[in-house]
Amino acid sequence: MISQSTVRPKNDWGAFLASLVLALPSTVALFSALALRSDVAWLPAPGTWFIYLTSRYVAYLAIVISGGIVVAETTRHPISRKCVLLTGLALVGAVLLLWGAVRIFNKTTW
Repeated sequence: MISQSTVRPKNDWGAFLASLVLALPSTVALFSALALRSDVAWLPAPGTWFIYLTSRYVAYLAIVISGGIVVAETTRHPISRKCVLLTGLALVGAVLLLWGAVRIFNKTTW
């Protein structure tokens, strides 16, 4: 029988990459909010508004899923601290990007 002290923590880069992919809607929401704020002439406002709203709602769901990945990966099996740290930082980055997008959008006057 293998004891817990002899099990080496594995590098699970899949969880980190999944967290990075799940942070993409937050980035799209931020760039859409910035485009709405700057009133870009070649970008139609209704389309940009639609992209902002859909990416914002998808980002809310993606942040919850990413948080679940972090909790599941840390409790299920031994994983290296480096991977947990990077996955958590990707989650925090997604939250900060979405916070910035909502903050910028709320300051936008129509």
